[in-house]
Amino acid sequence: SSETEILHALKYVEHICQKSRSNKHIARSAGLIPLIVDMLKSGSRRVRCKALETLRIVVEEDAENKV
Repeated sequence: SSETEILHALKYVEHICQKSRSNKHIARSAGLIPLIVDMLKSGSRRVRCKALETLRIVVEEDAENKV
């Protein structure tokens, strides 16, 4: 995927997770955390920063996933 597509997808995940706590749970259950973590290895600084920001939003309020 292109950098633009990845950034768009991460922004979409953030948007969905900010809407409700149940959406965060669904995102975590769908296995998005490992995918987002994998994006931290990207060669693009913009992707890495957005992935980190998205990860923070997805795991907030869930102590188990913060580990």
